[in-house]
Amino acid sequence: MNWTLGAAAVFLTLASGAAADTALLFDCSEGKGQYLHDRSGNGNNGLFGSTPGLEADDPGWTKVAPSRWALSFDGVYPCKVTVADGPSLNPTDRLAIAAHIKRSVAQPGVIVNKDWSVYCLYINMDGMLCFLYRDESNGLHNIDTKCFIPLERWLEVKVVVDAPRKAIDFHVDGKLVDTKTFVGAGFYQKNSAPLDIGFNSAQKIYPFSGMLDRLEIQIPKRGAQRL
Repeated sequence: MNWTLGAAAVFLTLASGAAADTALLFDCSEGKGQYLHDRSGNGNNGLFGSTPGLEADDPGWTKVAPSRWALSFDGVYPCKVTVADGPSLNPTDRLAIAAHIKRSVAQPGVIVNKDWSVYCLYINMDGMLCFLYRDESNGLHNIDTKCFIPLERWLEVKVVVDAPRKAIDFHVDGKLVDTKTFVGAGFYQKNSAPLDIGFNSAQKIYPFSGMLDRLEIQIPKRGAQRL
């Protein structure tokens, strides 16, 4: 994902490999098995469901093109991918999340969630793209947008959070669709929970119904000039 702070364009560059600040990169190229392999080099691999074994609530593999696979989420608890906690997944003052998804059912759904207390990119009950986070003082902020995510359409959805600039930018298919104010100086740091994809395990709500074939998270060090 290449991006410049304050710029309108934010886009994935998966073909060229992970950038230095990439914390997690899934391209779903496996097409089989129980794991997503992190292409960022940080070892943030994803486990289907809750155990390494096959389970009825695991996400499924779907071939969406001759050489392209996607994960299918059935929108039923607890269909998810779990990534163990690690230092590279916990931001200080900046964060970018980009996901290529296709929503299937008109229900709320989590795309990426870090314990519902650090950061969460999700779709609400009205089908709008939203972002939730806790600031460094443990204050909870739920950021709603007016960006509707339609059904049965592949879209790249992105959130770019820049606490020093006090900005949260939302993008869909490379277009800036909304900007909100970041309150606080950075993200809450006292957290050791895993990262969820497709579900909120902390509160057992918002299972995602649809497909995902790319996910990238970038987290720079505090004071860095570029993600």
